[in-house]
Amino acid sequence: QQQQQQQLLDDSTTITTSSIITDSTSIDTNTNTNTNTNTNMNPSKFDMETAVLIATNLIPSAPKIDIIQEVIESVFAQLKGLSPNAPVFIIVDHLTPLTHANPRNILQGHDRIKAEAKLEEYSIHLMQTYKNNPNFHVINNKVQLHLGGNLNKTLRILNDQTHFLYYIQHDFKFIKEVNHTAIIHAMKTYPHRLKNVRFNKKTNVSKRRGDPCWGEPDALLQVPGANFTKTSG
Repeated sequence: QQQQQQQLLDDSTTITTSSIITDSTSIDTNTNTNTNTNTNMNPSKFDMETAVLIATNLIPSAPKIDIIQEVIESVFAQLKGLSPNAPVFIIVDHLTPLTHANPRNILQGHDRIKAEAKLEEYSIHLMQTYKNNPNFHVINNKVQLHLGGNLNKTLRILNDQTHFLYYIQHDFKFIKEVNHTAIIHAMKTYPHRLKNVRFNKKTNVSKRRGDPCWGEPDALLQVPGANFTKTSG
């Protein structure tokens, strides 16, 4: 399995993974990625075809943005064939609400005030870093939406020309080359078999025997430049 890619049939499963690409039409509802001002002000259809969503929140390293910057850099360095002018949406999720069922997950009083200030500074650092790049959009949530809510929010604001979306968490970077061109070609060629593709953090070979998809006639799909393995989740 060259790229450790998995086809998923359950949309609710894909939104919990570290990195996925999805056909954004199937869900209802500059290689330099810093402050470069020489970006394409008139994006082409190719530029807009695939977007990138990076979900983030208050992490221990905030307000520093080094970790998410590494992820962004890995996207444009490792996804071969992705437009350097692809739209990037960075969604900064809010703190756990005071009404959360588990009190251990809730920050209150002075701790909450400090956390909100740190989250605000983290968001501002992101805006400052990418303010001169029109392809980048930093969005602050007023309420906590979690992974699924962040995905749904982004799908509602995508350009009509965007048909595919990478969904990546802020601390999972690509560490090897991925043939983006081959993946998009496969998703267009086999739209009923490839709606979502997951990029594993770990190999799934040892778990395959217990997977209900194991041995199905269409469990494997091979195309030039990419191999896909169907799993249940």
